[in-house]
Amino acid sequence: MWGGLVAGPLLIVLALSGVVLVFRPAVITATSPFVAVQRLHDSLHAGGAGRAIVAVLGVVLVVEAVTGLWLYGPWGARRPASRAIHRALAAVSLVIVVAIGVSGVLLATGLAPVAWRDVVMRLHDGAFAGWPSRAVWALAGLAVPALAVTGLVLRAGRGS
Repeated sequence: MWGGLVAGPLLIVLALSGVVLVFRPAVITATSPFVAVQRLHDSLHAGGAGRAIVAVLGVVLVVEAVTGLWLYGPWGARRPASRAIHRALAAVSLVIVVAIGVSGVLLATGLAPVAWRDVVMRLHDGAFAGWPSRAVWALAGLAVPALAVTGLVLRAGRGS
């Protein structure tokens, strides 16, 4: 819960800017305003420190996804039906969100080996199967803010 509350607003910024950037080949040119979106997404306009924050946020995203799977998976305690939307969004986006988070950490920290950098970038961007994969990645990116909001609403409904 606390990870989501603290990192949620920044994860929303990264997710929404990522949704725009999934379609980068069609929208970005050298003088495009989308270049600013790219800089926001890569480093929060904060250089090396921003890249480090983006990397930490990628780790938080993966941890939130995995702990959500643990808490709400079939082995977790039974949860009320009011969590159905949150659980459904998480279930359909889990693998893609984890792939985006892990590949984002590798790219932000420069840990992707040079020989694999293009593969990691294509995985992060959803650029491996043309427009269909980009559209699925964009939908997964939209799931992140939806999960943040529904998680917050669910938490607020529990009190304390």
